[in-house]
Amino acid sequence: WNCPCAVCQGEMGQPGLLSQVSDLAPEQTELENIWQVGYYAIGLAWKDGHNTGIYPFQLLRRLCRTE
Repeated sequence: WNCPCAVCQGEMGQPGLLSQVSDLAPEQTELENIWQVGYYAIGLAWKDGHNTGIYPFQLLRRLCRTE
């Protein structure tokens, strides 16, 4: 999983959600809402209520698999 937010990755020496689970529940992977953040990023809300993090377009391009 590549979610860069503090909830998933952890912060301040505390482990995040992704260090504690091997599989995510369907509601943790279903997108509920998306919005633009300025001209440089998007925000995402997932069906499980998780909506933290700003995802810059540069990061999303880096994470995108290309052929």
